Amino acid sequence: MSSINSHKSSETEKHTLPVSIIIPTLNEEKYLGDLLESIKEQSYQPREIIVADAFSTDRTREIAEFYGAKVIDGGELTVGRNNGAEASKEDLLFFMDADTICPHKYFLKRTYDLFIESEANIASTFIRLRNEPENNIVTRIFMGSYFLLKILSSKMRKPIVETGCFLLAKKDSFQKLGGFTTLKSGIAEDLDIMLRAIESGLRYKVLPCRIAASGRRYRKVIPSLRTLLGAILSGIIVKYKLYDNKNAVNIATGLYGELGGQDEESKAVTKKRDLQKEELLYTDSRLRKKITQIKQTATGIAISAAVILFILSRSSKRKNSSSTKTLAKKRKKR
Repeated sequence: MSSINSHKSSETEKHTLPVSIIIPTLNEEKYLGDLLESIKEQSYQPREIIVADAFSTDRTREIAEFYGAKVIDGGELTVGRNNGAEASKEDLLFFMDADTICPHKYFLKRTYDLFIESEANIASTFIRLRNEPENNIVTRIFMGSYFLLKILSSKMRKPIVETGCFLLAKKDSFQKLGGFTTLKSGIAEDLDIMLRAIESGLRYKVLPCRIAASGRRYRKVIPSLRTLLGAILSGIIVKYKLYDNKNAVNIATGLYGELGGQDEESKAVTKKRDLQKEELLYTDSRLRKKITQIKQTATGIAISAAVILFILSRSSKRKNSSSTKTLAKKRKKR
């Protein structure tokens, strides 16, 4: 019996990776389930999944718990990632954004193997768009430009762009760096940690694989341009360490916009949901009004009927009384 159990445990062990996947979230109910489902379908499973949630007001935490993820409190993007790393029990950390998915069932195993073979302390990957109908020509142009810059970065000693939606690190190296610098959302925290890693003598690599991301920030021309300008400015802030320049930081974060499910697309979804709720409330209000009117009408009818019955009863009594008096008079005359 013990040999059978040991065989089963070894089989289970063989199909797991010594990896903690860390996912920072904020109102990500639209995308998080897709990511967790794609992880569930992997040929090799991570030993733990940690969702560092920034107190979402939608079903994000419920979805994470449904898939068996460990849910902890997050905050700003860097805070969520750092909290997740602190709570992790494994030696390798895979930081993934909630709007990404594993593009095929061997993705995690393939990425893990590439990371080990590279002997890197910290790494990033390339990115491709998820196969979604909403990804239009504008999205593809911007993502294509990003892809070319990423290729250029992979050939340079110090990168000029990074893929923050999927970063890999050895836990001891991550701790040596002190984790992510606590920056405002929209500042290039991914580029910052890579540059600090290189300056610290750690080995940095861009792995030849591609995570699939939604590209949700680049679906419309004006928001895309605004996000791109914010990303460029945030890159300049990180490269020249202008973190104390409040004007530059505020402009960059304002252009880049809020993170998590608070982008333009998700705001539209939220607005639609709110409108549906308003319509439902309006419908409920009309229904309550109808019920009240019916109750009032029924009460009025009941009162009217009672009054009519009372009047008829009194009238009947008077007639009976009058008839009795008439009969009494006739008897006296006889």
